[in-house]
Amino acid sequence: MTNYKARHGAPSTLAKFAARGGVVAAAAAIAASGAGAFGTPADAATTPLQVSFGTQVAGDGSSAGFNPSGDPVLTLGSGASTTGAYMTLTNAPSDVPSPSSEPTFTTNNYTAGSPRYYITLSNGKSLVGYRSQQTDGVDSNGMSWGVGNGAPYTDWAAALNSAGVDSSTTVTGVQIIADGDQASGTTDTLTNVTYDGMTVGGGTVSLPSLANQHATEGTGFSVADPATTTSSDPALAYTASGLPGGLSIDPSTGTISGTPAASGQFAVTVHAKDVYGDGSAYQHFVLDIHPAAPAVTYTVTGNGTAGQVKNVHSGKFLNVASGSYATGNKLIQWDNSGKSHEKFQVFTVTGSDGSKTGFLEAEGPGGNYLVTASGEGELTLGAQAPTLSGATSAAFATSLQKGGSNAGADMLKSGSYYTFPNDSGYVMDVSGQSTANGAKVIAYKKNNGTNQQWSLP
Repeated sequence: MTNYKARHGAPSTLAKFAARGGVVAAAAAIAASGAGAFGTPADAATTPLQVSFGTQVAGDGSSAGFNPSGDPVLTLGSGASTTGAYMTLTNAPSDVPSPSSEPTFTTNNYTAGSPRYYITLSNGKSLVGYRSQQTDGVDSNGMSWGVGNGAPYTDWAAALNSAGVDSSTTVTGVQIIADGDQASGTTDTLTNVTYDGMTVGGGTVSLPSLANQHATEGTGFSVADPATTTSSDPALAYTASGLPGGLSIDPSTGTISGTPAASGQFAVTVHAKDVYGDGSAYQHFVLDIHPAAPAVTYTVTGNGTAGQVKNVHSGKFLNVASGSYATGNKLIQWDNSGKSHEKFQVFTVTGSDGSKTGFLEAEGPGGNYLVTASGEGELTLGAQAPTLSGATSAAFATSLQKGGSNAGADMLKSGSYYTFPNDSGYVMDVSGQSTANGAKVIAYKKNNGTNQQWSLP
């Protein structure tokens, strides 16, 4: 048998209840969409059986709804013959099923009678089916049926015949009702509720256990641990309580995400519920949000006034080829000329978190350029930069530190070596250990040669 879920809908209203011992005289009509003849099977594979609940008199203590296990529960109030609770199959097929698909239900309470099926027909008659301790006309499944208020009760097939059901007869309403026929205060938990091969209730939803979660204030966070369900329609709806500001749960997927706005420990409860209303589960975990780390600030310090950088091996000085300052121009070594294109300065970017990097800047009369390098190759001029003498703007320092648009190749002076932290083990070198004017200045693996050693005056 296909297991279908039931869901809450807008409750229908019974026209009236008969006195104790009677049956419902009339029920709110359910529109017969695509009405068919008796004996035509419903499309149980594609039409979930939906349910709405209601009570006859508001405030008399009657109630109707699903319990946590997904079973319908009808409870009578204290209004004697006027009390009542009911469930309506809101999309029950408009064609009455064949005798082999007789509607059934069981209940945990047979005291003073039981709830009953009430099926209204297009020919003005009604079929009333009890699940009780009666012995007259009881089917093998425990149901007995009558037509309207008539007696005696008999089996389903005989009741269909007595009601004059033929190929033109359709259903206009299907309900299960508990009312004044039972004792006030009676509660019935219904199980095995079937109609035309479909089943109401009985599904379960489960959420796995979730370890305590950790996040940081002001930093994006996400956790997904979705529920599972035995429902043949697995759609679930999620809610969560206890989340800090900045975090929310996706009602369709159960994913919690966002940016925590506060630190602390938060007890979070996730609730996953079958959208048809008959199964749910809860999950509890602690979300530990650490305070945000202090913002890192950066400062830039230079080595003083720009000056000449001298190679220990050749005795010549770092030079901008042809004295031409433009991005991509090469660096060479040359005799001391006293020209501006021999002026360089090393500066260091230091973060408040202890991080440190640095750059070499060529300072010329028409502009200043960061020296760049990548792997083993000739050094060139990179992006144009402002004069870096002492501290500079925090934004510029941050850009240098983080490799932004102002950054050149990371380059620090370590003793007598200019090192390139981004290219581990590389230092500033003179190609071929040359002592000639115009020899290329390159980045090269450190070998401790004097041609790799430099000094500032």
